[in-house]
Amino acid sequence: MHPSSHLEGSKLFEFLKESFRHFPNKGKVDLPREIGIGYVHKIGLFEKMTLLVVQCTLNENEIGSRNAGPYNHEYLSFSFRNILPLLEKTDSTVFPYVQLSSSNIELDISLPAHIQINNIIIGIKVDYLKELLSHGAGHEVLETILANNQPFLYEELISLNIVNLAKEIFEFTNFEILPSLYYKIKAEELIYQFFVTLLRRKESENYPLNRNDLVAVYEIRNILLRDLTICPPLENLAILANMSISKMSRSFKQIFGLSIYNYHQKIRIAEAANLLSQKKMSVSDVGYELGFSNLSHFSRLFERYMGVKPKKYSKED
Repeated sequence: MHPSSHLEGSKLFEFLKESFRHFPNKGKVDLPREIGIGYVHKIGLFEKMTLLVVQCTLNENEIGSRNAGPYNHEYLSFSFRNILPLLEKTDSTVFPYVQLSSSNIELDISLPAHIQINNIIIGIKVDYLKELLSHGAGHEVLETILANNQPFLYEELISLNIVNLAKEIFEFTNFEILPSLYYKIKAEELIYQFFVTLLRRKESENYPLNRNDLVAVYEIRNILLRDLTICPPLENLAILANMSISKMSRSFKQIFGLSIYNYHQKIRIAEAANLLSQKKMSVSDVGYELGFSNLSHFSRLFERYMGVKPKKYSKED
C-alpha cells in the first residue's frame, strides 16, 4: 500500500481508507472488534516512502483488490507478508514471502481469518528507488523495475535477515527519538535484503503481465503449496491454469525466479527447515512427512538449499 493505493472489496480496506482519510495524521489505527484485534500503523517517510506495519488477527477472511490506474505510477510496492513464523498453520498457503509490484498491475489481496498477520508494506517513489540503486544498473530485472513502463511482479521467499529486521520494526517503542529516521533506515534495509535475493536470478523474463496471468499463476502456486509431497505433472497444471505449458512455465518463472519443479522443491525444503526448527521434529519424521522415501536423498537436497545437512541444522537452531 502506498499513498495512492486504491484498495476495495473488504471491510478492513474500507475501514482503513476511511480512517486515514478522516484522520490523515493519526498514524496508528486500532481495529474495531467487529473486524478483528490488532493495529495498522501508517508512517510517512520524508515524502519518499510510506511504511505500513500490520499486526492483527481478523474475524473473517478479507478478500479485496488493489486496482491499477494512471494515478499512482510514480510508486512501487514492496509487500513483506507473513514475516514471523507461526507455530500452528491452518492454511498451507500462508507462508513468508515478499512481493515487489508496479502500481499499474491489478492484484487480488487475501487476508486469512483467525491467524496472526504480520505484514510490512513499503510504498516507495520510483525516482527515490533509482537514487538508492544508482550504482546497481546493468541487471536486466533491475532495469525493468526502474524503467517502470510495463506491469511487473516479482516474488521471493523471506530470508532470515528480513525476519530479524521485521522483528526490530514490530518491537520498536522509542518514539521520542527520531522515529521517522529509524523507520526509514529499516525500510531501506528491508528493500536491500529483498534485492540481495532477487538479483541472484541469472535469467530473467520480462513479458508484460495482466491480472488473468497472475490469477492463473498464483492458483498454480497454491496447488503446489497444498501438497508438498509431490509436484503435479505440468500437463495437469496447464489445464488448470488454462494456459499452454510454455506460457505457464514462462510466467511462473518470471514471477518466482524458478521453474515450477524447482520452486516446489525449494518450498518443500523451506517447510522441512520450519518443521525442524519450530516443531522440533526428527529428521526422519520430517523427511517422511514431506514425501521423501529415501532419507539420503532428502539430506542431500536439504544441504543443497540450506547449506548444511538437516541433522546439523536442527542442532544449530
